Amino acid sequence: MTALLKEIEEKASELSVSERELLASHLFQSVHNCELSELESEWLDVAEMRFNALMDGSDKGIEETEFFNRFGIRYWKNH
Repeated sequence: MTALLKEIEEKASELSVSERELLASHLFQSVHNCELSELESEWLDVAEMRFNALMDGSDKGIEETEFFNRFGIRYWKNH
């Protein structure tokens, strides 16, 4: 990693979560040189809203085993 890239990474890590998400989205789009479709953009909005709710504690989510049970997926924990 170059010194400039390391410096950029360090500065980016100081951004808020939402700012880093936005930056990552812009960088990803610049690499793949495509705009998100309306549906993809709406899914991204929902994902960001859910993530922020989990991070700020307004949504507690569910345990992983409950998630898998809800969908009838057999789940093994490798421990």
